[in-house]
Amino acid sequence: MNTKPYLTAILFFATIFLSHFSGNAQKISDTISIVKDGFDTDYYQKGQKLDLGQLVDIVKENSVACSFIEKAYTLHVIGVVFDVAGGVYFGFSAGYAIGCAITGNLVNLKVLLPLLGASAGFIICGITCEIVSKNKIHRGVKLFNQSKKQSNNTNLDFGFSPNGVNLRLNF
Repeated sequence: MNTKPYLTAILFFATIFLSHFSGNAQKISDTISIVKDGFDTDYYQKGQKLDLGQLVDIVKENSVACSFIEKAYTLHVIGVVFDVAGGVYFGFSAGYAIGCAITGNLVNLKVLLPLLGASAGFIICGITCEIVSKNKIHRGVKLFNQSKKQSNNTNLDFGFSPNGVNLRLNF
């Protein structure tokens, strides 16, 4: 009895089965996960929470993702400066207005309106910078994760050659 056709069929089906499950092998520990919690977003790698400075250090190997995260870092700093300035102006204006209202000196309230407007403008600019910063961080992390997925692909190729059947594993 000739067993060659049976062995060939078994090898063929085993190859198809293995190639179906080998597709995109990805190292979980290398990617950065994004966890959203209400308005806050946290970034994790290997179970450890990352801050923005650590993200810049990790993503340095991918120049495109690194440029997004560096720009996001700059926008984050600008946003914090605007938010602090707006908060200080608003706090000063509100405190002064309450003090004027308690003492009955309502003449000085006209001076505070431009300061309240400036504080609102600073706060709006700060919030806008923070939103753009988060979007750039998300885009940079997604690009970094996509590059990790592409670099960790494994392929199991099945083919025919003049000498018979070929099986090739690429990783």
